Amino acid sequence: MLAPNNNWHKRMILKQLQGATKQQCDTWARDYFLQELLPNIVTPAVEKLKMHLVKNERVCILSGGYGIYIKYFAEYFGVKEIYCSEIDFNNGVCTGKMDGMDCMKQNKVTRFSQIQTENSKVIFYTDSPSDIPLLEIVDQPIVFSKNAPQKWATQRNYKQIVWK
Repeated sequence: MLAPNNNWHKRMILKQLQGATKQQCDTWARDYFLQELLPNIVTPAVEKLKMHLVKNERVCILSGGYGIYIKYFAEYFGVKEIYCSEIDFNNGVCTGKMDGMDCMKQNKVTRFSQIQTENSKVIFYTDSPSDIPLLEIVDQPIVFSKNAPQKWATQRNYKQIVWK
């Protein structure tokens, strides 16, 4: 039985990649970014991202996604720092395992505490309830919601940016 909160989908991706070369995985990751992510970009999120970059503010991507494709997003938009889940490769071949911790839920809070600088105001944007532990500790939590406010965010009084 699959439990909804155990990231089974991420483990399935790793199983599918097991045995593939790093170069193959990188090509698939680039294609995934170009064909799936980029055409479905959340415009208000990108507008906020660009606004912070223009102001020369520190922008970090802290994601549970895999760095192998997140790096293409970061490069495309000019983000210098990414912290995410990583795929393990041994001698250039995918092992089917994660390299280090899965950057989700409490692990994301741990990673955040490692990169946070003293006396910096933190604005955190997300669209996922899995980020509630992090939303609870930042200065300004903001949730992106498609078409209508998300109930979990409304219940916690988080600011929401609704997009269509």
